[in-house]
Amino acid sequence: DDSDDDELSVAKESLMSELGDGLSATGKPGGAGRTVDRELVAELILQLEKLNPTSNPATSPLVNGKWKILYASASTPGLASLR
Repeated sequence: DDSDDDELSVAKESLMSELGDGLSATGKPGGAGRTVDRELVAELILQLEKLNPTSNPATSPLVNGKWKILYASASTPGLASLR
């Protein structure tokens, strides 16, 4: 139904906008002085996951390609090497 699709689209865009606000930071990305509302970001990501129409997204061919990591909830050696 088109109205359901429209509602999902609006909800997704709203969450994405709020996520962008939650990721806004002072200082350079990844650098000292960067502040991120981690609880807000985690909650928004969970809400966005519920709206994902892709079944089994981790194994979907849609995940293939180049990605730009904007946020990680923990520091890892693998992510540090990407800087």
